[in-house]
Amino acid sequence: MECRKYLLISIKPQYAKEIIAAKKTVELRKSRPKIKNGDILVIYESSPVMKVTGICEVEKIIEMPINSLWEIVNGQASVSREEFFKYYEKKINGIGIFLKNPRNLAKKIKLKEISNDIIAPQSYRYITEEMYKKVLCLGFEL
Repeated sequence: MECRKYLLISIKPQYAKEIIAAKKTVELRKSRPKIKNGDILVIYESSPVMKVTGICEVEKIIEMPINSLWEIVNGQASVSREEFFKYYEKKINGIGIFLKNPRNLAKKIKLKEISNDIIAPQSYRYITEEMYKKVLCLGFEL
């Protein structure tokens, strides 16, 4: 039996808010993380917020040529055609991480509250199940 993976993913605040509001249902990436359906994304909002603000589940992940990817994610990734093609400039393939069950944390969490050994990811990094449980405890405590 495979274990669930937890991915701490750095996302610009405007896109993180759209993910939590379920307006952005696909996260675009240039490199493919080793995740699968059902794995968890822990959303770290990059500067100026610099805190963990939400979680969501991976519905599916696809990798395909840029033009084909655009046809699928258009309207779901919260970017214009121009932004999309600029982002993937000089790339042949792109990655689309389809998201489901987004949840906003009641409390925004600094990384040092999760672990002294964790630093903000440039793009993403894997975290342990224990770190994920700490996010849930801190983020949803009353």
